Amino acid sequence: SGGYWYGIGNTLHYFNPKGAIAAHHSVRLPLPSMQTEITSLYEDESGILWVGTMGSGLWLADPGSGAVKRIMEEDALSNDNILSIAGSATQVWVSSLAGATRFDLYGRGNTGPWPAYTSSNFNDINTIGTNYIYNIFVDSKGRVWFATDGKGISVMANGIITHYTTQNGLASNVVYSIAEDSKNRIWVNVLNGGLNYFDGKAFKHFGTEDGLSDNNSSSLLSDAAGNIIAISRNAIDEIDANRLIVQSWNSAHGITEINTDLHSASAASDGIVFVAEQGIWHLQPNAIVNAPSAFIDNVELYLNSIDWTKFHHFASDENNLGLHFNAVDFLHPGNVQFQYMLEGLSNEWITTKDRYVNFPKLPPGDYVFKIRAASNSNFNASPVATYAFHIQKPFWQQWWFIVLASVVLAASIWAVIRVREKQQQHLQQLRQAHLQSQLETLKSQVSPHFFFNSLNTLMALIEDDRETALDYTAHLSDFFRKVVQYRDEDTIKLQDEINLINDYFFIQQKRFGSSLILKNMVSNGSLEKRRIAPLTLQLLVENAIKHNAFTKDKPLTISLSVQNEWLVVTNNLQPKMHTEPGAGMGLPNIQNRYRLLTGKEVLIEQDGKYFSVSVPLI
Repeated sequence: SGGYWYGIGNTLHYFNPKGAIAAHHSVRLPLPSMQTEITSLYEDESGILWVGTMGSGLWLADPGSGAVKRIMEEDALSNDNILSIAGSATQVWVSSLAGATRFDLYGRGNTGPWPAYTSSNFNDINTIGTNYIYNIFVDSKGRVWFATDGKGISVMANGIITHYTTQNGLASNVVYSIAEDSKNRIWVNVLNGGLNYFDGKAFKHFGTEDGLSDNNSSSLLSDAAGNIIAISRNAIDEIDANRLIVQSWNSAHGITEINTDLHSASAASDGIVFVAEQGIWHLQPNAIVNAPSAFIDNVELYLNSIDWTKFHHFASDENNLGLHFNAVDFLHPGNVQFQYMLEGLSNEWITTKDRYVNFPKLPPGDYVFKIRAASNSNFNASPVATYAFHIQKPFWQQWWFIVLASVVLAASIWAVIRVREKQQQHLQQLRQAHLQSQLETLKSQVSPHFFFNSLNTLMALIEDDRETALDYTAHLSDFFRKVVQYRDEDTIKLQDEINLINDYFFIQQKRFGSSLILKNMVSNGSLEKRRIAPLTLQLLVENAIKHNAFTKDKPLTISLSVQNEWLVVTNNLQPKMHTEPGAGMGLPNIQNRYRLLTGKEVLIEQDGKYFSVSVPLI
């Protein structure tokens, strides 16, 4: 009917602010002591009030006649210290300090207004888990939930009781209140742990990090819109059931010293009723909780305002941008804070209370500035305002400049290599009689026409695919740099030789495509301490290419592996009908080098299908 019942001392008072006739009356309970506290109230389907007390049992009150009836432990109750009352059309549940009692209702009795009932006690500690039950709640599916002191949550469905504790996600096993939202999720408030809501399998946490004002709430209930109301000492929090965002009422709205006793709040048809410093409050929260909406006020380029709705492209030196933003929140204007992110520079949200941010010296690229606002710490459902813009690259980072520079670099490298080769040939002639000159001569024998084939491939790529030509030039440059670097060494690390052959094979594969395959099966452990004569693998791969014919349908597969103390290079045999000029020099070169360096012979094996060369690792 839109009225309120509330208890003061031993009297129940009724007040209906919307009644056509002033509706003020009361029902006095003959409590044995003025110190006896009324702990809970419940109105059943017939309008009878069920009144729980601490120490004086359960009372039934008929508002129409003012008659009262007392139910004690010896009558039906499990205990005379009542904590909570809940029910449905046919049942009333009462919890106490010594278990719970269920009253099954079936009409009225023969005398008086009182309902007829049978009662059942649930005070076996093994059923609910504990006899100290703070709250009983009957949900929309007819399940009965028990909030216990130290044993978590118990729920009775179809006569079967299931227990949920911290092992199922509860933040604490001390549970005070239970409520159900419009999504049929069960919410509970726990000791020092904020709220938990049940997703059907386990309980999930919801606390101050999600926007809640306080992790210690005393009462929990749902309003007419199905949103959850959490009441703490200093705030009333409304949690939107759809988006799980929070709206709060506190001292900024004139609400102070909120009563945190159990059952000091109740849902009403158009809001909630609770007790605070000035008496009984009636609050009508919003059906939909709206987060503050952030918006961009202004964009500055080097401190000069621009029309940011039109300008989205900037030159490479126009890279100092400042952004002004704001948000409106009529309920909590002083609590508004922001989170911003500049995609393209960082993917992390940065929290601030400032309304301006500056980004100096931004590198070229695409960017999206995002800003959102909240009146608490939960930004998840806040709308996001954006500004997208692009900063161009300088000319030296443009593709055409890179290709041109690569061609010039390749020509320079070619000239350096040619000069270097002539110098090496001259030194080899002068040191022919000395062992060191023999090693230098053998190390300098690299296929002379390889470079020309590479240049031909490069020129073709420049015409057809400039980006690939750039990548090809880098590998070619890297290969010849390593050749120049390693040719003066007697031995190099196996890792360096593997890196060199990767560059060499990339160059060759651009020429031959998928008809040439390299399988590197050398483990990282084999690369750490082993050494090898430089250009060994290059000569062996080159030797396999010279001696074998291959196509896309019949590719040439070259595999590298380490077996004991030997590096094994194997390829499938597909002999050419005619041998290329200069073929046959690679293997003798390698045999001579390893004979001089290690005193061991290089092992060559051929079985008709595969050709294998094993060189000793140093």
